[in-house]
Amino acid sequence: MNSITPLVSYIFRCNTDVTSLNSGTAVKEVVIYVSDYITKSSLKTHVIFDSIKSIFAKNCEMIGGSLPSKEKARQLMTKVVNLLSTKMEMGAPMICMYLLGNPDHYTDHKFVNFYWQSYVSEARRVWCADENLDITNSTDKFTLIKQKGKLVGLSPVFDYIYRASELENMTLYDWVCQCTRVKIPAKKQSLTQNTLDNLDECHESDTEIDPALGTLGKNMFAFTRDHPLHRGHAIKVSPPKDTVIPNIVGATLPRRDQGDQEYYCSTM
Repeated sequence: MNSITPLVSYIFRCNTDVTSLNSGTAVKEVVIYVSDYITKSSLKTHVIFDSIKSIFAKNCEMIGGSLPSKEKARQLMTKVVNLLSTKMEMGAPMICMYLLGNPDHYTDHKFVNFYWQSYVSEARRVWCADENLDITNSTDKFTLIKQKGKLVGLSPVFDYIYRASELENMTLYDWVCQCTRVKIPAKKQSLTQNTLDNLDECHESDTEIDPALGTLGKNMFAFTRDHPLHRGHAIKVSPPKDTVIPNIVGATLPRRDQGDQEYYCSTM
Protein backbone atom coordinates (compact mmCIF):
# COMPACT_ATOMS: atom_id res chain seq x y z
CA MET A 1 0.00 0.00 0.00
CA ASN A 2 1.45 3.31 -1.07
CA SER A 3 -1.29 5.84 -1.71
CA ILE A 4 -3.27 8.78 -0.40
CA THR A 5 -5.46 8.18 2.63
CA PRO A 6 -8.33 10.70 2.78
CA LEU A 7 -8.65 10.44 6.57
CA VAL A 8 -4.98 11.23 7.21
CA SER A 9 -5.01 14.03 4.63
CA TYR A 10 -8.06 15.58 6.32
CA ILE A 11 -6.51 15.41 9.80
CA PHE A 12 -3.09 16.77 8.80
CA ARG A 13 -4.50 19.10 6.11
CA CYS A 14 -1.74 18.24 3.64
CA ASN A 15 -0.75 15.68 1.03
CA THR A 16 0.22 12.35 2.51
CA ASP A 17 1.98 9.25 1.25
CA VAL A 18 0.92 6.35 3.46
CA THR A 19 3.07 3.21 3.53
CA SER A 20 2.52 0.02 5.52
CA LEU A 21 5.58 -0.88 7.61
CA ASN A 22 5.27 -4.54 8.56
CA SER A 23 8.89 -5.36 9.34
CA GLY A 24 11.80 -3.99 11.29
CA THR A 25 13.84 -3.69 8.10
CA ALA A 26 11.23 -1.43 6.51
CA VAL A 27 11.13 0.75 9.59
CA LYS A 28 14.92 1.09 9.61
CA GLU A 29 14.93 2.02 5.93
CA VAL A 30 12.40 4.78 6.54
CA VAL A 31 14.39 6.10 9.52
CA ILE A 32 17.59 6.18 7.47
CA TYR A 33 15.82 7.86 4.57
CA VAL A 34 14.24 10.55 6.74
CA SER A 35 17.48 11.15 8.68
CA ASP A 36 19.44 11.50 5.45
CA TYR A 37 16.80 13.81 4.01
CA ILE A 38 16.67 16.26 6.92
CA THR A 39 20.44 16.33 7.55
CA LYS A 40 21.65 17.27 4.10
CA SER A 41 25.14 18.69 4.22
CA SER A 42 26.23 21.53 1.99
CA LEU A 43 28.23 20.76 -1.13
CA LYS A 44 32.00 20.72 -0.96
CA THR A 45 33.81 23.57 -2.70
CA HIS A 46 35.52 21.30 -5.21
CA VAL A 47 32.16 19.73 -6.14
CA ILE A 48 30.67 23.17 -6.84
CA PHE A 49 33.59 24.21 -9.05
CA ASP A 50 33.58 20.87 -10.85
CA SER A 51 29.87 21.30 -11.61
CA ILE A 52 30.43 24.79 -12.99
CA LYS A 53 33.35 23.54 -15.11
CA SER A 54 31.23 20.74 -16.56
CA ILE A 55 28.53 23.24 -17.59
CA PHE A 56 31.05 25.40 -19.45
CA ALA A 57 32.59 22.32 -21.10
CA LYS A 58 29.22 21.09 -22.39
CA ASN A 59 28.18 24.48 -23.76
CA CYS A 60 31.28 25.57 -25.69
CA GLU A 61 29.31 26.01 -28.91
CA MET A 62 26.69 28.15 -27.22
CA ILE A 63 29.36 30.33 -25.57
CA GLY A 64 31.10 30.92 -28.92
CA GLY A 65 27.85 31.40 -30.78
CA SER A 66 26.07 34.52 -31.95
CA LEU A 67 23.66 34.90 -29.06
CA PRO A 68 23.78 38.17 -27.08
CA SER A 69 26.03 38.13 -24.03
CA LYS A 70 23.06 38.64 -21.71
CA GLU A 71 21.26 35.59 -23.12
CA LYS A 72 24.41 33.46 -22.86
CA ALA A 73 24.85 34.43 -19.23
CA ARG A 74 21.19 33.69 -18.48
CA GLN A 75 21.35 30.23 -20.01
CA LEU A 76 24.62 29.37 -18.29
CA MET A 77 23.35 30.50 -14.88
CA THR A 78 20.16 28.49 -15.37
CA LYS A 79 22.12 25.34 -16.18
CA VAL A 80 24.47 25.87 -13.23
CA VAL A 81 21.62 26.37 -10.79
CA ASN A 82 19.76 23.32 -12.11
CA LEU A 83 22.84 21.11 -11.78
CA LEU A 84 23.69 22.35 -8.27
CA SER A 85 20.10 21.92 -7.09
CA THR A 86 20.19 18.33 -8.35
CA LYS A 87 23.40 17.56 -6.48
CA MET A 88 22.04 19.22 -3.32
CA GLU A 89 18.76 17.31 -3.68
CA MET A 90 16.74 20.49 -3.50
CA GLY A 91 13.50 20.93 -5.38
CA ALA A 92 12.86 23.74 -7.85
CA PRO A 93 9.88 25.10 -5.84
CA MET A 94 12.06 25.51 -2.74
CA ILE A 95 14.78 27.31 -4.69
CA CYS A 96 12.26 29.60 -6.38
CA MET A 97 10.69 30.49 -3.04
CA TYR A 98 14.13 31.44 -1.71
CA LEU A 99 15.04 33.53 -4.76
CA LEU A 100 11.70 35.35 -4.65
CA GLY A 101 12.11 36.10 -0.95
CA ASN A 102 9.04 34.13 0.09
CA PRO A 103 8.91 32.16 3.36
CA ASP A 104 9.39 28.42 3.41
CA HIS A 105 6.22 27.93 5.46
CA TYR A 106 2.96 29.70 6.15
CA THR A 107 0.94 30.01 9.35
CA ASP A 108 -2.32 31.70 10.14
CA HIS A 109 -0.74 33.37 13.18
CA LYS A 110 2.48 35.18 13.97
CA PHE A 111 4.73 33.94 16.76
CA VAL A 112 7.24 35.76 18.96
CA ASN A 113 9.82 34.30 21.35
CA PHE A 114 9.11 34.97 25.03
CA TYR A 115 11.98 34.39 27.49
CA TRP A 116 9.98 33.96 30.69
CA GLN A 117 12.82 33.39 33.18
CA SER A 118 13.99 37.02 33.10
CA TYR A 119 10.56 38.23 34.18
CA VAL A 120 10.33 35.70 37.01
CA SER A 121 13.80 36.63 38.28
CA GLU A 122 12.92 40.32 38.27
CA ALA A 123 9.67 39.72 40.14
CA ARG A 124 11.42 37.62 42.80
CA ARG A 125 13.99 40.32 43.49
CA VAL A 126 11.39 42.16 45.54
CA TRP A 127 11.49 39.41 48.16
CA CYS A 128 15.21 38.63 47.80
CA ALA A 129 16.37 40.98 50.56
CA ASP A 130 13.83 39.68 53.07
CA GLU A 131 13.84 35.97 52.34
CA ASN A 132 17.32 35.48 50.83
CA LEU A 133 16.01 33.97 47.63
CA ASP A 134 18.69 32.36 45.47
CA ILE A 135 18.89 34.40 42.26
CA THR A 136 22.64 34.10 41.83
CA ASN A 137 22.14 31.49 39.11
CA SER A 138 19.98 33.82 37.05
CA THR A 139 20.55 33.72 33.31
CA ASP A 140 19.27 37.24 32.67
CA LYS A 141 20.87 38.91 29.66
CA PHE A 142 21.37 42.61 29.09
CA THR A 143 22.24 44.64 26.03
CA LEU A 144 24.80 47.38 26.62
CA ILE A 145 24.01 50.70 24.95
CA LYS A 146 25.89 53.97 25.09
CA GLN A 147 24.00 57.07 26.16
CA LYS A 148 25.67 60.44 26.71
CA GLY A 149 29.06 58.79 27.12
CA LYS A 150 27.80 56.21 29.64
CA LEU A 151 27.14 52.49 29.25
CA VAL A 152 23.59 51.50 30.16
CA GLY A 153 22.25 47.96 30.53
CA LEU A 154 19.01 47.29 28.64
CA SER A 155 16.73 44.32 29.28
CA PRO A 156 13.43 43.39 27.58
CA VAL A 157 11.94 43.28 31.07
CA PHE A 158 12.35 47.06 31.31
CA ASP A 159 9.71 47.54 28.61
CA TYR A 160 7.10 45.95 30.85
CA ILE A 161 8.30 47.44 34.14
CA TYR A 162 8.46 51.01 32.85
CA ARG A 163 5.33 50.91 30.69
CA ALA A 164 2.94 53.84 30.56
CA SER A 165 0.42 54.29 33.37
CA GLU A 166 -2.40 53.65 30.89
CA LEU A 167 -1.08 50.08 30.50
CA GLU A 168 -0.32 49.29 34.14
CA ASN A 169 -3.32 46.91 34.41
CA MET A 170 -2.28 44.91 31.32
CA THR A 171 -1.15 41.38 32.14
CA LEU A 172 2.25 40.15 31.04
CA TYR A 173 0.71 37.64 28.60
CA ASP A 174 -1.38 40.36 26.94
CA TRP A 175 1.69 42.59 26.87
CA VAL A 176 3.70 40.03 24.94
CA CYS A 177 0.80 39.45 22.55
CA GLN A 178 0.01 43.08 21.80
CA CYS A 179 2.89 45.41 22.65
CA THR A 180 6.14 46.13 20.85
CA ARG A 181 8.83 48.74 21.33
CA VAL A 182 9.13 51.09 18.37
CA LYS A 183 11.35 54.04 17.59
CA ILE A 184 9.81 57.48 17.66
CA PRO A 185 10.29 59.43 14.39
CA ALA A 186 12.98 62.12 14.57
CA LYS A 187 10.48 64.99 14.36
CA LYS A 188 8.42 63.64 17.23
CA GLN A 189 11.58 62.92 19.19
CA SER A 190 12.46 66.63 19.12
CA LEU A 191 8.98 67.50 20.41
CA THR A 192 9.33 64.90 23.14
CA GLN A 193 12.76 66.22 24.07
CA ASN A 194 11.51 69.80 24.39
CA THR A 195 8.58 68.69 26.51
CA LEU A 196 10.86 66.69 28.79
CA ASP A 197 13.24 69.62 29.19
CA ASN A 198 10.35 71.87 30.17
CA LEU A 199 9.10 69.35 32.68
CA ASP A 200 12.59 68.93 34.12
CA GLU A 201 12.73 72.66 34.80
CA CYS A 202 9.39 72.57 36.62
CA HIS A 203 9.77 69.29 38.50
CA GLU A 204 12.99 68.33 40.19
CA SER A 205 11.79 64.89 41.26
CA ASP A 206 11.04 61.93 39.01
CA THR A 207 7.46 61.52 37.91
CA GLU A 208 5.44 59.13 35.80
CA ILE A 209 3.90 61.88 33.69
CA ASP A 210 3.71 60.81 30.06
CA PRO A 211 5.28 63.82 28.31
CA ALA A 212 5.20 62.43 24.78
CA LEU A 213 1.66 61.10 24.73
CA GLY A 214 0.32 64.12 22.90
CA THR A 215 2.91 63.86 20.14
CA LEU A 216 2.80 60.11 19.52
CA GLY A 217 0.70 58.30 16.97
CA LYS A 218 -2.41 56.23 17.49
CA ASN A 219 -2.13 53.32 19.96
CA MET A 220 1.33 54.49 21.05
CA PHE A 221 2.37 55.24 24.60
CA ALA A 222 5.55 56.66 26.06
CA PHE A 223 7.73 54.85 28.57
CA THR A 224 8.19 56.31 32.04
CA ARG A 225 11.36 58.29 32.73
CA ASP A 226 13.19 55.37 34.35
CA HIS A 227 13.38 53.51 31.05
CA PRO A 228 16.80 54.00 29.37
CA LEU A 229 15.13 54.54 25.97
CA HIS A 230 12.20 56.71 27.07
CA ARG A 231 13.36 59.70 24.99
CA GLY A 232 13.57 57.90 21.65
CA HIS A 233 11.23 54.92 21.85
CA ALA A 234 7.61 54.22 22.69
CA ILE A 235 5.15 51.36 23.12
CA LYS A 236 2.91 50.40 20.24
CA VAL A 237 -0.24 48.45 21.12
CA SER A 238 -1.53 46.29 18.27
CA PRO A 239 -5.25 45.77 17.71
CA PRO A 240 -6.68 42.35 18.64
CA LYS A 241 -6.66 41.14 15.02
CA ASP A 242 -2.88 41.71 14.77
CA THR A 243 -1.84 40.09 18.04
CA VAL A 244 0.90 37.45 18.10
CA ILE A 245 1.20 34.18 20.00
CA PRO A 246 4.04 33.88 22.56
CA ASN A 247 6.48 31.05 21.98
CA ILE A 248 7.67 30.32 25.53
CA VAL A 249 11.44 29.87 25.35
CA GLY A 250 13.85 28.90 28.12
CA ALA A 251 13.92 26.21 30.76
CA THR A 252 11.01 23.86 31.29
CA LEU A 253 8.17 25.55 33.12
CA PRO A 254 7.94 24.41 36.76
CA ARG A 255 5.28 21.88 37.72
CA ARG A 256 2.78 22.05 40.53
CA ASP A 257 3.23 18.45 41.67
CA GLN A 258 7.03 18.45 41.95
CA GLY A 259 10.04 20.69 42.40
CA ASP A 260 10.19 24.03 44.21
CA GLN A 261 6.63 25.02 45.11
CA GLU A 262 7.63 28.64 45.80
CA TYR A 263 9.24 28.97 42.37
CA TYR A 264 6.20 27.42 40.74
CA CYS A 265 3.91 29.94 42.45
CA SER A 266 6.21 32.81 41.48
CA THR A 267 6.16 31.75 37.84
CA MET A 268 2.42 31.25 37.69
